[in-house]
Amino acid sequence: MIGMKKIGIIGGLGPMATVYYLELLTRMVDTMVDQGHPRILLQSISDSPDRTAYITGKSTQSPLPLLVETARSLQNAGADFLTIPCVTAHYFYEQLTQAVDIPIINLVEETAEQLAVRGARKVGILATTGVHQSGVLAQAIRDRGIEVLLPDPDSRERLMYIIYKQIKAGRPADLSEFEQIAENMLASGADCLVLGCTELPLLKREPELAQHVRTKELLENDCLDVLEVLAKHAIINAGAKLKK
Repeated sequence: MIGMKKIGIIGGLGPMATVYYLELLTRMVDTMVDQGHPRILLQSISDSPDRTAYITGKSTQSPLPLLVETARSLQNAGADFLTIPCVTAHYFYEQLTQAVDIPIINLVEETAEQLAVRGARKVGILATTGVHQSGVLAQAIRDRGIEVLLPDPDSRERLMYIIYKQIKAGRPADLSEFEQIAENMLASGADCLVLGCTELPLLKREPELAQHVRTKELLENDCLDVLEVLAKHAIINAGAKLKK
């Protein structure tokens, strides 16, 4: 539609999470015609050095140079603002905002704000080791007066296996394992769980999910999908009509 802003996406972090994000950007717009959707500029940089490996000190290869290059490329291509469908990459948010002259939606801050609006009091974060170790999401949530619950070390390793060895690898995810981790956090007092890695919402697409009734309930009722949060703000910022 004429007058709408163009959305720039630094994607590929990981690739399937970006595909899901694109679907949300389409499905969440209230329009009956193609022209009601905003223009989208995407660069999928799946060859980026691993964010978690760098943050945790397991690699000296920083993703930042490629992130900056991509942000500038999207700006030069005409993007009016940028989005990054990857929570871990927001570890580099400040450096990226300094590298370009257009706004970058802060997925971490918008997620924390959404939790505050929902009235969450104690939030469990399900995410990569990079997100946990950097504290980027936890701090944003705490800044709003919300208590944060983190998985124990064993659960973190199990989550990393689900994210890296199953979802990212294109293999079936262990839904029972995820359910157990989520249930343990709720039993520890969490009133809401954040899918703090953009691969985790892909669990909602697992072919076997229909046979895992409780897992499905957890994903639909107890978990906040950070990609839905990002898509909502991108659509509003672009000037498109958000579906209610």
